[in-house]
Amino acid sequence: MQTISIGIQNNCAACECSCKYCLLQSDKKAGGVDYYRGKRLAERFAQWMKTSETLLPIYYYIGYCAEYPELFDNIHFNKTWGFVGGDFLQCNGIKIRNEAETKELILRLKAAGIAMIDTTFFGTKEYHDQFAARQGDFEFLLRLSKCAVSEGIVCAPTFVICEENKGMLSDLFDILTEITGPKMYSFLQDYRGRGYLLENSRLKIESYEKLPEKIKNTFNKVRYKTE
Repeated sequence: MQTISIGIQNNCAACECSCKYCLLQSDKKAGGVDYYRGKRLAERFAQWMKTSETLLPIYYYIGYCAEYPELFDNIHFNKTWGFVGGDFLQCNGIKIRNEAETKELILRLKAAGIAMIDTTFFGTKEYHDQFAARQGDFEFLLRLSKCAVSEGIVCAPTFVICEENKGMLSDLFDILTEITGPKMYSFLQDYRGRGYLLENSRLKIESYEKLPEKIKNTFNKVRYKTE
């Protein structure tokens, strides 16, 4: 087994969603340690990596979501050390904002150096909001994606594929394509966190074969071969 990266994850920011399959088992409450205490640990790893013979990607990731006061300090910290979080941000679970507030956030992220965001979808509007346990989440993520694209930030959405949502994916793909273009990625839920609760909805081989080609093209079949 080969180590390919090091992640320091500090779940000190409460997520406003509680997704059915949440890999971190979010219950809309914060955990973890003080942000700056975690940052000092990440700095120790970064200092160690400078003297290591094998350079590995490192990141200091704040969970459960990116809604915390020190967000821009963290972006700057990751950028200073060349960590992944210096130019990329996962945006699910942050506070729902209106159009003006969303634009303000995107402009601040752009100014801080964020070049790409990820917005993850679980199906079309009704199913997505139910899955995320938050009314209005679907429309907000669309608004966030649209605003990011308009300001020159790359948004390549991701979406889960399962037996429950397979019939919605063509419509979801078309909705997202109008905003971000056809570049997007799909995945299967795994067994971390609450993933085991979706055992009965895992995608079957025969269901995969019936998916539209445009959906198959978003999916890395080799990566999920065992699933």
